[in-house]
Amino acid sequence: LLTAALPILGEEQREPLAWLCAGPFLNEAPVEEQWRAASASLGVSAAGAEELRVAFGKLRRLSGAEQAALAAMLGAMADSIRLRGLILPSRESDLRRLERFLDEHYTEKLSLASVSAQLHIGRTRLCALAKELSGGQTLFSMIARRRIDAAKALLVRTDRPVSAIAEAVGISDYNYFSKIFRAAVGVSPSKFRKQARQSLDDLV
Repeated sequence: LLTAALPILGEEQREPLAWLCAGPFLNEAPVEEQWRAASASLGVSAAGAEELRVAFGKLRRLSGAEQAALAAMLGAMADSIRLRGLILPSRESDLRRLERFLDEHYTEKLSLASVSAQLHIGRTRLCALAKELSGGQTLFSMIARRRIDAAKALLVRTDRPVSAIAEAVGISDYNYFSKIFRAAVGVSPSKFRKQARQSLDDLV
């Protein structure tokens, strides 16, 4: 029995991330000859093997050119899967999942336990991924940074009260929001809004 198999390699082109396989099929040699070789290697006894032999004979036979075409098709599929990032190493996949999750859920009430549970990633590994993704920050620092960045955009683009913006980015305590905003940006939310809009007016 023949099977065409091709590895899908990661960016470093070392270990396979997955395999693409097609088969089984037979080659151009006489079917009976291939059956004798296959049954002998598998230890199939003559008694009761007739049904298996008939099924073996129904397998598709591929010429050398057809086998080469099949290999080329698998190669093109493997390249496409790799370039589109459809299959990733577990570390890279988890990094992308964490980043996407935080981008989509930073306004929600999050904890290490809740993020761990929703992503099905252990807490220790989650903390390590957060540090790798952010260059050394904790998971909570990453969440806070997304909230502050979103708040800065809302402060500049809208006239909503600072308290409403705090709520919108997931921080219900206005005083706490002002504290972490000032720590991250260097000025209060109100002063940031004033300075940012003044800068825009100066450009106009």
